[in-house]
Amino acid sequence: MSAPSVVDGQTGNPTPPILTLPVEILSMIFRECDDDWENLPDLPNIRGTCKLFDSIVAPMLAAEWSGCLRIYLSRPSVKGLGTMSSTFASQVKTIRLYTLRYNSVLKPDLFARGREHNKRRQDICTEERWSASTYNSPRKKLLEDIDNHNERVARQNQYLVAGGPLADLLQALHSLKACNNADVSFEVFDSPRLYRSGVVESMTIFGIDASPQTHDTSSIVKILAHAINLSQYPVKAITLETSYGIRPTNKIQLEDMFWNRLPSVPEVYIKMQKRMSEAVLREPSHPHLKVISISSERNHLTMTDQSFRLDYTGRYDPQFSRPNYGAFYDFIRGKQFQKVTLNNVHAHHDFIGSGLNLRSENLVSLEIGGLSLTKSFNESGWLGTALIFLGHLKSMSTLQSLTLSEIEDDDHGDIQEDEVTWNGQEEIQMGLDVLIRKVKIWYI
Repeated sequence: MSAPSVVDGQTGNPTPPILTLPVEILSMIFRECDDDWENLPDLPNIRGTCKLFDSIVAPMLAAEWSGCLRIYLSRPSVKGLGTMSSTFASQVKTIRLYTLRYNSVLKPDLFARGREHNKRRQDICTEERWSASTYNSPRKKLLEDIDNHNERVARQNQYLVAGGPLADLLQALHSLKACNNADVSFEVFDSPRLYRSGVVESMTIFGIDASPQTHDTSSIVKILAHAINLSQYPVKAITLETSYGIRPTNKIQLEDMFWNRLPSVPEVYIKMQKRMSEAVLREPSHPHLKVISISSERNHLTMTDQSFRLDYTGRYDPQFSRPNYGAFYDFIRGKQFQKVTLNNVHAHHDFIGSGLNLRSENLVSLEIGGLSLTKSFNESGWLGTALIFLGHLKSMSTLQSLTLSEIEDDDHGDIQEDEVTWNGQEEIQMGLDVLIRKVKIWYI
């Protein structure tokens, strides 16, 4: 028998039976459901059936929540962000914005008859080991999926034309300010899950392009820039996650980098992941992402898992180049940092100068952990790679701190395996001289 309803004295509405449970039991229930809540993109909008339910349950959910919102720049998702309760708005730590531009899919005639179509159908049935009747079921379902997608595209395009994303995002930032939450980071991620894996597989089987999406990170950044400028919201950090391998470079231009014009400049992170197909997608913040970060003081550059090899073959990727990084390549090369930290780098002898364009008169601290130097060649023949690299470090007359570890030459072995830190020019020069004497015998 079901539990009786309790009438709310203020509204006259029946109170859900669950509210008759002790608060401690309710808290336990939502704690056990934590994994499920975390997988929902719009957690702050999970509400009960009445205000009383929301007032009791919202604090419990917020306490168990990671604080990360995953927001597609579509009307339902952004509307939810703008109307979230103050309980959740005060708990937000990260807002991750996803691609907003979708394209219609040309609906193929999968029921067409003729010699070519019949042969294609026979090839699919042979490859998939389908009978003629089995072939019909996924075909009909795929056409329904395409119709549903194209309807969403039409609604999204109308939403964009009306300027909806900017208005709703601006409302969300005002909500954050209203509850004094000034500690939020923004992430822009250009690879949302458009379909279930089964739909992508079906499209591939029938020879349909499974990427009906415009990867336009620049547009998302522009909307975020306008919202932040209009709301005057103080941003803690900006992260841009993009992909390489199957796409052209991102479309972000130097003028899109609005964070450089803010009164309080946030930390900036640039993350890249390799994708060989649109069907393959890792979650954001995957541990194997290639990362570049710039400190909020704009004087510290950190680069992880980068390639500066002149004989680039794709093995060590992504190569630090304009095709991969677009405007970020020119921005980093045009900025003179006081401190640089490099981790897990594959490079040639002069990558600090010709690759990163770091000038010795500006650099004060340099940390290199995990450097693999490839053999270099010019018109004079094979170069003494390790000698040239160490000589370049010696020429940095303003360097006051140098940390080296796991530095090796691809052909000859370790240059400096254990971590060592030298402070002051005298100590740096003495330490480099020891390494130069060690590697000289490699080239005699």
